[in-house]
Amino acid sequence: MAGAAAVVAVLAGCGTDSAEEEPVDLPSLQQKVRALAVDTCHTDPRGQAPRLCEKYVTQIANAARTVSAAGRINHESLRDPGRQMTRAVREFNQGRCDNQRPKSTSACYRALETIAQAVKDVQAELEEIVQ
Repeated sequence: MAGAAAVVAVLAGCGTDSAEEEPVDLPSLQQKVRALAVDTCHTDPRGQAPRLCEKYVTQIANAARTVSAAGRINHESLRDPGRQMTRAVREFNQGRCDNQRPKSTSACYRALETIAQAVKDVQAELEEIVQ
């Protein structure tokens, strides 16, 4: 029983050494953001039914996690746009915007517009950071 407790104690300690996040591959992030910026959900957020932007919003959610991580690790200028993206994705999802009958179509469009602006902000920041 004492041996098992020692193993648990050793394993518990392993996680604390890896708390440091790895740097974000900014050129890859920049490429991803550029690809998202040409999607019609970005270029014309009110041009189609919000539910047709479900895949785009899922990709934005993934990009937002990476942007936020870059903001935490070493590029503070990406924190706010990452938060804006995350918040707007949450609003889109909570508004059931991926549904035939969203809670509020205008709220869905606002979420898509907020996402579009945040993507533009991220693009601008990355243009300055990535040489």
